[in-house]
Amino acid sequence: MNVMPLKPHAGSTAQPETVRFAASVPVDRVSFRANGLNNVRFGCRLMAFYSEGEDKSGQRRQIRDDLLVKAKDSLLNQSNDNRPPVHGFTSEDDFITNYRKEGNHDGWGLVAYPDAAGKKPEPWQARSTLPAHEPGTEDEPGFIDSVDNALDKDPGILMSHVRAASSRCKQVVPENTHPFVRDNWAFMHNGFANGAMSPNIQQRLKGHYIPLLGFGPSGTTDSEAAFHFFLGKLKEDHGTLDTKTIGLENVRQTFAESIRELLNESHGNTEELDGHLFGLKGRLAVPPIMNFVVSDGENLMAFRKGLKLYLGVHTLPGGAKEYIVSSEAVKPGKSAGKIEWVEIPKEGILTLSRNEDGFVDKSIYSLDELAPQTLAQQFLQFFRGLMASLASYWQALLAQFKKS
Repeated sequence: MNVMPLKPHAGSTAQPETVRFAASVPVDRVSFRANGLNNVRFGCRLMAFYSEGEDKSGQRRQIRDDLLVKAKDSLLNQSNDNRPPVHGFTSEDDFITNYRKEGNHDGWGLVAYPDAAGKKPEPWQARSTLPAHEPGTEDEPGFIDSVDNALDKDPGILMSHVRAASSRCKQVVPENTHPFVRDNWAFMHNGFANGAMSPNIQQRLKGHYIPLLGFGPSGTTDSEAAFHFFLGKLKEDHGTLDTKTIGLENVRQTFAESIRELLNESHGNTEELDGHLFGLKGRLAVPPIMNFVVSDGENLMAFRKGLKLYLGVHTLPGGAKEYIVSSEAVKPGKSAGKIEWVEIPKEGILTLSRNEDGFVDKSIYSLDELAPQTLAQQFLQFFRGLMASLASYWQALLAQFKKS
């Protein structure tokens, strides 16, 4: 297998004079190419930290606190999306880059893996249905206090997520809050994983994987269903969920095969526009997009499909490194130090693990290398996408007819 190259993050550039969207494309349904959605900034936001070596300087805690809470574009501030609104676009790529929803107000979650001292990792979890930028209550914890609690544990792995409920699952309840935890595994996602809700996947989940695992989803999201589909397939293939028994390469292979099956069952999604996009109302057709991050408490894997996903590296005093997987390349404050951000390639699977010397081994493989798609699967996925687009088109025509 050939390791995929990483693409440096170019950073922001000045935008040319813009043209008003409504004047340029006077339609009430917008559809773009599947390969053009790699820059979309919408849906849930996520961030994970993976540590290398011991840090006596305190800078590891500082960089984590900065990216989660204090930086201008920290995860906390992303939940409130306090950046100025976009007023126009000059091209399809410009439109796609800047399309975003207003805020991620539908809950937050944290999972930390403290040092297990050679024992099975036990995840610590905090979550709330409150927006991350709002203080906690007697019934639900606050994000800032929970971040402090997590950082006090000096975890080797830390996962964080702020949710924007999709049109397919609007319930804001603790059970729908990422990251999801089962046994020693944790999982979080942004985008759409509606392939997990297809009749085929649901039949395998309910008829085989849930009885095999002895547990199933507690909420109603496609994300949690995708998580359990992966765990079920892992146990079906290897008889256990223990990575040391299975071998990390085999776990990654099953992860890739699970993703391929979910993608084959996916048909994209249609987002309702309620005026927040340049005043436009109607439907935006979105192809299958999903970023996954999963950990067993010792290793971390991530997959990128459609949306941006970055890998950041911060070098601590003494040479140890802090690795960050994030849906946005956040610039830390000056006192926190510098992060080198690179894009994870499209449909790339990143694996972070520690070798016997305690240093981090990093690899990225393409999904096609690990789980190639057959011609029959390609045709079936194309056909499903075509049917979904036609259904969305007729819905839009019917809505327009009713208005007239």
